[in-house]
Amino acid sequence: MIKQIKTIDMSLLYLYKRKRQVSPDMIKKYIKLLNKTCADILEINTYALSLFDISKVKAEFALRIENEKDLLKASEKNITHLICPSGNLYINWPLSLLEEKKIIFETDIKSNKNLELFNSCITKPSEHIDIIRIKGIATFSRKYFERLLELKKLNPRINIDLCAGNKYYCATALSYEACKYGFYSISGTFTGFGPLGGHTPIEELIMAVSVIDNIATGHDTKYFSQLAKLYEQVFGSPVSSFKPVIGNKIFECESGIHVDGITKDCKTYEPYPPEIVGLKRKFIRGKHSKKAVQ
Repeated sequence: MIKQIKTIDMSLLYLYKRKRQVSPDMIKKYIKLLNKTCADILEINTYALSLFDISKVKAEFALRIENEKDLLKASEKNITHLICPSGNLYINWPLSLLEEKKIIFETDIKSNKNLELFNSCITKPSEHIDIIRIKGIATFSRKYFERLLELKKLNPRINIDLCAGNKYYCATALSYEACKYGFYSISGTFTGFGPLGGHTPIEELIMAVSVIDNIATGHDTKYFSQLAKLYEQVFGSPVSSFKPVIGNKIFECESGIHVDGITKDCKTYEPYPPEIVGLKRKFIRGKHSKKAVQ
């Protein structure tokens, strides 16, 4: 049973790929809406950090540390977590910084060496590690998930985060299963965009947990449609009209039998009312409508 889940959005890491210049105010507006609708923690790198004044944004940030120079930016008050994406990089970090911030240790389990490192972090953890992020999972394995939970029992203090790949278009399903298995958090991106097939679309995960398990996530999903429009402005990339949850045509209907069913009981074809995600239902008159659409 899913109790509660945190989400970490990584979309700000890809600001360098945006196709147009955007103002710091627009980026701050995007961050504010992202935090309000679906992200508990926002992951950033030093490039993203250079584009806006983080001190004027009320949100929790996780700074990705790629080299020791990045540590110079880590003292910002809003940065609550530091992400260590490789080996024992954090060992040489200033002790004062380690005591002030929480560490997210990232490991890609496709490598046996990294899997051994993960096992070591669980069985002999550093006192500074708060979350271990698992990357490299693109398909579901019940035995593997159960093994992770067995390791977790060795040290309940450590939290496990899943950053699922979407190579086989099942990242949302994998992340939802991880929630059911008791993972602490899920990392993904709004719309699911990213390299190598992308990431978990966190808006889909939020709605899955909300609708299927009736869990209050603490996010205001009625602003999803606004966030989708703002995403297009910031990244210059269109959102498909039929994208699950946020597509602006997902509640349009022409087929007569569907219209008739929705008119009598909207739950016949709709898993949730369109207003929940900031959209509106629309019936379209066409050759398939017959008498249902007046």
